[in-house]
Amino acid sequence: MIFYKASFPITRRIGHPYQNRTPPKRKKPRTSFTRMQIAELEKRFHKQKYLASAERASLAKTLKMTDAQVKTWFQNRRTKWR
Repeated sequence: MIFYKASFPITRRIGHPYQNRTPPKRKKPRTSFTRMQIAELEKRFHKQKYLASAERASLAKTLKMTDAQVKTWFQNRRTKWR
């Protein structure tokens, strides 16, 4: 049996396979709440562990926070409570 060497060059990848990916987005920095905001959130949590969307929106507006921030705070607080 005779083997012939390929007449075309074999191309190889140079570098790491993930090298050409776009870099991941930076994480959003942690939000700091004021003592007043935390006190109000804790007081509300003590009365009520879950908020309806309208209640959450109202509380967020009162505390000058976003709806998502209030929602996340309550989720994290319930996890800590359990």
